[in-house]
Amino acid sequence: MNLNTIAEVKRPTSADQITHWRDGYAWLAGGTWLFSEPQVSTDTLIDLERFNWPALEPSPAGLDIAATCRIAELYRFAGPDEWRAAPLLRECCNAFLASFKIWNAATVGGNICMSLPAGPMISLTVALDATYTLWPRNAPPRDVHSVDFVTGNHTNILQPGELLRSIHLPASALSKRFAFRHASLTHLGRSAALMIGTQNAAGDDLLITITAATPRPVQLRFKRTPSSMELRRALDERIPLTDTSTMSTARPPISATSPIISPSRSGPSWRNRERAHETYCHCKCASRLHCRQPHELQRQRQAVFGRAGARTVPADLSARVWRVRGQEGL
Repeated sequence: MNLNTIAEVKRPTSADQITHWRDGYAWLAGGTWLFSEPQVSTDTLIDLERFNWPALEPSPAGLDIAATCRIAELYRFAGPDEWRAAPLLRECCNAFLASFKIWNAATVGGNICMSLPAGPMISLTVALDATYTLWPRNAPPRDVHSVDFVTGNHTNILQPGELLRSIHLPASALSKRFAFRHASLTHLGRSAALMIGTQNAAGDDLLITITAATPRPVQLRFKRTPSSMELRRALDERIPLTDTSTMSTARPPISATSPIISPSRSGPSWRNRERAHETYCHCKCASRLHCRQPHELQRQRQAVFGRAGARTVPADLSARVWRVRGQEGL
């Protein structure tokens, strides 16, 4: 889209050349979102291309990713053998709702700074305990933990004019084993729930990162692999009900026989938690671990659509089964 409000494009070779920041300025990296809709409040773009930051810098301490690193560059990166979580970089790149043309323009930093719930670069960096380096205007650089950066849907801690310089993935996190589970409302579509689990070699530090189904990343830490009910209680504590317009705030009691979905749990917040729980159960079962929680969603889907998962929706589909649509991408 042509941005007809832009009066000037600055092309500095260093961030220090931008000494003054005012309303109407905007940093330009890949521009895949910036040029996707009108920017009526922006009149000046500041292009980062001439900064020439190295895209990827591996070292014994970990991996440093420039904010201007293209998604295609990150996808092509192959880490050393001891970095067991290196394939997670490709998994998160594949979670983009984007074509290869977008991959060659969109940047890691741009996706993080957009701070959308379904941002896969946010999921990646938070799951791997990343540290962000921020460059404020006329102030010393500062480091922030990735989980503290996003504050809500399309909001973050960046101050006016502040620039995300780089992302550091520590070698300790890259050396962990991982599990990746992605659910979408459509085939190859935008993430509805994205969960990443990492665990060290000793097996005493399980970290589950939940994104896309929540406004900001949510992390659950366990000393051991939790049971289904332990996970549900943890989800209830960390993801409280927020939408009171469609259901009562009173939570149904949790018991070992409670179904995953019931008519009284129809609010968006319940759907997010149940989708995350079902994704986790699938993760455990895919690893051939016993899951005692009944997979009600899977049984309902098979009853209506058959095991092949056909996407034709019956006209008389009940409201209760229709709420399962997020699991199969109707």
